[in-house]
Amino acid sequence: LMVMSKECGYIHPESVISRPTPEYIVYHQYVKSTKGKQPYFKGITAIRPTWLLELGEPLVELSPPLENPPPRYDAETDRLMCFVTPSFGPNKWVLPHHEIEIPAGVERYRYFAKFILDGSVLPEMKQFQPYLIAQPSLVIKHWTQSNVAILIQSLLSFNIDSKKKLCDMWEKDPTFLLPSVALWVDKSKHLELKNLWPPRSNKKEATQTNK
Repeated sequence: LMVMSKECGYIHPESVISRPTPEYIVYHQYVKSTKGKQPYFKGITAIRPTWLLELGEPLVELSPPLENPPPRYDAETDRLMCFVTPSFGPNKWVLPHHEIEIPAGVERYRYFAKFILDGSVLPEMKQFQPYLIAQPSLVIKHWTQSNVAILIQSLLSFNIDSKKKLCDMWEKDPTFLLPSVALWVDKSKHLELKNLWPPRSNKKEATQTNK
């Protein structure tokens, strides 16, 4: 099936790439026989579906972030990642799942808030997991609860969607986000949370962030 139409073509059985038949190809010519035979592609090269994403970007549409596999925080690159289902061309060819950075928007701040609470961004928060009054995943699903709205709005107001930006903010205001996070932690642990804040792995990391 061709990208820009619903016409079909075939790989000639004598072609070196006819077996096994590649899933995606590019071609130089589309040849129709005057004798009513089936049309063939000529000058064929087999390609990978990921190449369509990289080289055919104007024809690509991406789905919203998939729940499975779930979005994740990449600590090495300090990026929020998610899987999407791409479709290609007017015929909406469905391509294999592809991992990208979570697009800009409220959804991005929701996931960053979740990853703060579950300890993905701040490992020091893992010790408070047994004392959270709600699961971090609640941030993704509900806006109406005050503790959800306050946490997300705190991040949105200062465009905080990475650990680097968070550490930079703490250089200006060490108490930033503490009241918002405290709403998620049992009151019996508030003093411990306050003494820990801001939660950074070590002084060396804070110095590097400053630079």
